[in-house]
Amino acid sequence: MLVEDTTEAFCIRAALDSAEYAALVIDARGRVCAFNKPASWLFAGMAIGMDAAGLLPQAASGGQWWDPGVAGRRKRHIEMAPWVYQVTSCAVALPAEEERLYAVAFLPVAKAEAANQVAGAITAVDPTLILKR
Repeated sequence: MLVEDTTEAFCIRAALDSAEYAALVIDARGRVCAFNKPASWLFAGMAIGMDAAGLLPQAASGGQWWDPGVAGRRKRHIEMAPWVYQVTSCAVALPAEEERLYAVAFLPVAKAEAANQVAGAITAVDPTLILKR
């Protein structure tokens, strides 16, 4: 018989699902390791282990879109019709590890302008990133 304690995974999932906005956790290899229900609604086909690079195109700087850099926290605005989302990404250092986890939240902050709305389009308000889906 194998007994596995799933309390921690259950608590993480419950905490993510209590958020009113889309949230996900990305590991150091760029794989999604946790997400909540609103994130699965925002990104069709979301699954544990999937490559996070496929969710949004890469930044013009060549870095990963979720990596906040040396500041450890980054905010940007991305338009995914019909909403503009404030995307906040935070790097979380793992104890006794060089790797970091990334917590990313998508908070809807405004309705996109009607003139800019194209079905299924993603456009960044961030000047370094133009996104299309």
